[in-house]
Amino acid sequence: MRKHLLTILLLAGAVTLHAAEIPVTNQTFVFQTGPWEISGSLSPAFSPSLLKNIRTGVVRADLPYRYTIGLMRAGKKLTGAGLRHISDRRGKLDDGTAFFEVTGSFPQISPDILQVVQTFRGRADADWIEEEIVLVNKGDLALRITEIDFSFGKSLYDKATSQWDPLMRAHELLAVPFLVDPENHRHRHPLSTLQNGNEGWKYQGKPRLLSEAWALTDGRDGFLFSHYSQDLIRLARAQAIYNEEGIELRFGGSGAEIEKEEANTIVLLQPGQRQSLGISRYADVPGGYTRAALEYRGWMDSKGHTKPDSYQPPLHWEPHYDNPWWTFSREHILEEGRKGAEMGCELLYLDPRWDKICGGIEWDTERLGDFAGFNDSVKALGLQGTGLHIMGDFVGGSPADHLKVFPGSARRDAKGGVILPQNPCFASKQWSEPKEARLKNLLAEDDLKFLMFDFHRWPGSCWDKSHGHSVPLTRREHAQAYYSHINRIKAARPDVLIEAHDAIVAGAPKVYLPKYYGHTGGHRWDEHWGFEFMHNPLLDLVEGRALSLYYYRLAYDIPMYLHIPMYADNDNLLMFWWYASTVQHLGIGGTRADFATKGGGGLLPLPQSRFDAYQKAVAEYKPLRKFFIEGTFHGLGEYAHLHVRPDLNQAVLMVFNLEQEPVERTLRFKPSEVGLKSVESADGADVNTDGDDALIHVTIPAVSPTLIPLNFHSK
Repeated sequence: MRKHLLTILLLAGAVTLHAAEIPVTNQTFVFQTGPWEISGSLSPAFSPSLLKNIRTGVVRADLPYRYTIGLMRAGKKLTGAGLRHISDRRGKLDDGTAFFEVTGSFPQISPDILQVVQTFRGRADADWIEEEIVLVNKGDLALRITEIDFSFGKSLYDKATSQWDPLMRAHELLAVPFLVDPENHRHRHPLSTLQNGNEGWKYQGKPRLLSEAWALTDGRDGFLFSHYSQDLIRLARAQAIYNEEGIELRFGGSGAEIEKEEANTIVLLQPGQRQSLGISRYADVPGGYTRAALEYRGWMDSKGHTKPDSYQPPLHWEPHYDNPWWTFSREHILEEGRKGAEMGCELLYLDPRWDKICGGIEWDTERLGDFAGFNDSVKALGLQGTGLHIMGDFVGGSPADHLKVFPGSARRDAKGGVILPQNPCFASKQWSEPKEARLKNLLAEDDLKFLMFDFHRWPGSCWDKSHGHSVPLTRREHAQAYYSHINRIKAARPDVLIEAHDAIVAGAPKVYLPKYYGHTGGHRWDEHWGFEFMHNPLLDLVEGRALSLYYYRLAYDIPMYLHIPMYADNDNLLMFWWYASTVQHLGIGGTRADFATKGGGGLLPLPQSRFDAYQKAVAEYKPLRKFFIEGTFHGLGEYAHLHVRPDLNQAVLMVFNLEQEPVERTLRFKPSEVGLKSVESADGADVNTDGDDALIHVTIPAVSPTLIPLNFHSK
């Protein structure tokens, strides 16, 4: 039993201690909310040293909290370690959220220069607890923060006794959302391997692991820690620390930056500025990885990171596969539209080079006729209208051409010289204002239904003070300017679907920004891009890269868009059904197999049998979009996807066999966990039960998909 008087007072209500009132003797604190208890030293040093689930008794952190910082002030380097208590308070917000807030400072840095506000919060009816850290510049000079490490600690291995924590030894750290990323890296890190060193625990060469979230689980016990920030670009960090006592795991707190900006900067704090480092959330999630991913998806959904209301994306026809870049004519494109309509597609999507200068956003009337008339011709084919690719780079023309379109938008170096490679400065008003005006002119045409924003990637720093951004430009400011630009376009035509490529690595099959980043505001873009799996999607599936789409769908409801070429598929349409199952917004094309060589090997016609097979598949797919798009996605395994409609008492199960021989599989799940009653029937599969579990037994042909409609009892 804790007997400290201050603990009793804290449990009774808010207490505030000013710096002059800090007692000499140690005081402790306890904060409880929902199933969680945080406790530790309150003053004179503040250090939460215990994070515990009081319902299960499981301890998630048992070491003193780490507070370290490095900064530059007026050319002088300052470092701080440990947090000295200044004041604290606790209470409840109007929505019932309980909070405990502590203000402190570093013993080595005057509280008149920098203070830290750390807040823990949670709800009695919630299984999570959150933490937020805010840095406050209390002085009259800017602070350039260069190092930050605020984190909980968990002892894993005791060197003195040669003993592992009995609960932790069998656990693994698994990345959420990308257990497999688009580059085919699998982010699975068993804790037991740390005894032989942390060689595999690295991100960009540094001894740490970064992801939006991490599931620490052995398949039964599970703990999810996540980090969220719509301002600073930060991820949840996990790091193994080796010291004289043994091995410890550092996690949570401030999260970590992916990389620093110019001059080794994490963030620049102006006098009086308060800067949040984001929110870390902790939740116990019994079970394995899938449940942890669903927990994370629930949090993202609560933040609004989900599909738009009444989301009904059209099936696109993509002419790019049959037309070399830069050369298509009106006749070419309308012929593509005819093929798309014959296929059963609903929208004609134009990839780059519909404008006079690629990226100039001025419809090429000389080559394609006026935009309204072009759309009339497209609709006469039986399509709904058009979608356009919005290029960011200076591609298909000289930088001088683009600077005529967007004068003053070129990046400048620190000496004021103009930098002329592909990218303009996307954070400049000289670029965004005319581009938005041209886009709004196009959006006046009601038959424009879709925009894809591509190649607006990080161009590097810019020092042009006339652009209206900070000097030098940071990745954070670039990304925020890019997404704000898109969201202003969305506000102009809320009915237009907008896909937004990653603001840092657009055009590359990589993950950089958290997938929620920039998806904010009353009018926001609608979709992500499917990681460049447009070129050889079947190979991406067979070699494992496309598994990233499966893991993304487990953890997110923000839709993805992707188009795929028919000529890359096999005769069983394994590729088509995989992407139909993992991508909510789909496009197809490719009746001539020349894209892989980009014209270098001639044009090979698609066999009529493949076109016919796709036509049949599209006719089957379109009614099933009520499951693939409107349904809830559940993973029964990497190659078994359940799309559920509890309101219809129905689901569609997609299973895939990548092997060269037929396989038999038995899939087990609890209908109650996906919002359904017991299975009534399964078309093309045998159904059994084992207690509350449904067992679906199916034979899948070699290198094939199998689609199984499921009906469930209503009572």
